[in-house]
Amino acid sequence: MRAVAYLRRSSTKQEKSITAQRRAVEKYAGDRGYILVNEYVDDGISGDNNDARKQFLRMRDELTASDVADVVLVWAYDRVSRNDSDEESASMFPFREAGICVDSVTEGLIDRDSFEGRITHTVRQEGRHSYIRDLAKNSLRGRVNAAQLGHIAGQAAPYGFDRMIVDADGQHVLRMKNGDPK
Repeated sequence: MRAVAYLRRSSTKQEKSITAQRRAVEKYAGDRGYILVNEYVDDGISGDNNDARKQFLRMRDELTASDVADVVLVWAYDRVSRNDSDEESASMFPFREAGICVDSVTEGLIDRDSFEGRITHTVRQEGRHSYIRDLAKNSLRGRVNAAQLGHIAGQAAPYGFDRMIVDADGQHVLRMKNGDPK
């Protein structure tokens, strides 16, 4: 079977790099007899931002318009989408209509043709979506906490300033390196 690889990471800080995903997908393809015919990469793009995932959209358009491949291979299904199940289903429906399946190194073949497969996939997709929403909330909470402790965006005070200090009234104040408050 002919396959394409889809690789994505949200940021350069992400645990699984594009290179690591590629190696895993290539090995998986070889183990299952897939012939890789193309690769699409969205690097530094969130899995819940469909419009920004240009390579995903290009892949979907190319694969559903012609007989290029039978399978989309991914490292993990969250590389495909972290949207809620409604949005994810809408973006993936053209693949199903074209007879193209998705196979994941970490989860195996996604069965969208059976009731059990769709239910299982929907529950897992809602979990992926919940994870990214919780991550955003926790990240915001961390940034607010850092700012309250005198850090700017999780970093130390801007160049030219010492750390924020707490004045006699309990207010956080930036102090210039020469000691004058800003």
